[in-house]
Amino acid sequence: THAVLTDPSSIAWAFDIRGGDVPHTPLALGFAVLAADRSHLLFMDQRKFSRTVAAYLTQLAELHEPGEFEAVIAALAKGGAKIALDPVLAAEKLRMLVEDNGGTVITAPDPARIPRATKN
Repeated sequence: THAVLTDPSSIAWAFDIRGGDVPHTPLALGFAVLAADRSHLLFMDQRKFSRTVAAYLTQLAELHEPGEFEAVIAALAKGGAKIALDPVLAAEKLRMLVEDNGGTVITAPDPARIPRATKN
């Protein structure tokens, strides 16, 4: 089972990263796929990563360019994956991509939203 993160705030929280892609906010744009077996995938423009940041992130996830996102989701779906999507945050095109390639969509809230809102 996989969960797709499309909200930049959730991606920032899940991977403890900040960026400058959105003016006046510390957000980096991209996508993430969280896997039950912890083989997470992160889709961001790697040209923006310093060597230190890239080394840190490769300990947490397999890094991909954003342009690879749809192909990877399609490949997961073709393998029969169950993919959780937040219907409020994920584009309809993403749901269609999963279903058109034989995957199963699980409608679920973004798994990072509640933990992100909880104070440590």
